[in-house]
Amino acid sequence: MAQKELKYFDKRTIDRYREKGIVTDGEIQSHVKALPDLSNQCQWVQMDLHETEIGEENAEMDEEDIEEEEIEDEDIKDEDIKDDVS
Repeated sequence: MAQKELKYFDKRTIDRYREKGIVTDGEIQSHVKALPDLSNQCQWVQMDLHETEIGEENAEMDEEDIEEEEIEDEDIKDEDIKDDVS
């Protein structure tokens, strides 16, 4: 079997190529098994959320504000569910 282009095994597009029949599950499994184990070359990264865009948004909020926001999010989800059932 001829080896397919790497683009067909891209995680972002592989489902589309599988649905179109361009790659099979067997080809995907073979490709994954053939990948080298690079785990010994990995490096753990620790990140402070205050340095990210999301962290900056919440950095000025105290814990009480964050809890209130989470509760509001849960209420919205519950209301959506009730509307879908009605």
